[in-house]
Amino acid sequence: MIKNYNKKMSQSMKKYLQEKGLWIYRNIYYRLKPRAFYWSPRIIASMWYAYNRGKLPNFRYPKTVEELWMSINLRSMKDKCARDMRIRCADKYAVRRYVEEKGFADTLNDCYGVYDSFDKIDFNKLPNQFVLKMTNGSGMNFICKDKSRLDLEELRHTVATWYEKSKDFGLKTAEWHYVR
Repeated sequence: MIKNYNKKMSQSMKKYLQEKGLWIYRNIYYRLKPRAFYWSPRIIASMWYAYNRGKLPNFRYPKTVEELWMSINLRSMKDKCARDMRIRCADKYAVRRYVEEKGFADTLNDCYGVYDSFDKIDFNKLPNQFVLKMTNGSGMNFICKDKSRLDLEELRHTVATWYEKSKDFGLKTAEWHYVR
């Protein structure tokens, strides 16, 4: 029942958007993004793609790498094993534990700690050169080449910005494994 409803909703939404023009699509995506999980992931992925690319995606016969990647993501959501693995691998620290479980701990770089907040980081215990990363999301990395020249207030602001970005990163990019 739900599957047919989502399919009908997707087809009707596609027809509506083609009639009205994609400018309204951006408005729909922006307003309804908080309610995204009540909809089909396919619809949200289509909305994201149209919002960012200005056209509806073709998941059945992908023509771009991004369409292909999104169609693979959508297909993997149906397989519980693949979905659970994607969710586990989206978290940088959880994937470290997975690699250790499989016996490849020697291939991992050193991890000096995992922290819940910026205030819990003891910078005195970190080496002179280190990398600070968010465990979920993408592009949220800070490379410190010299700890003596580190501006902690600027770094605090950067980490706060990362945190705000990572709250709904999965919704913004239609990559559901980052949301869980």
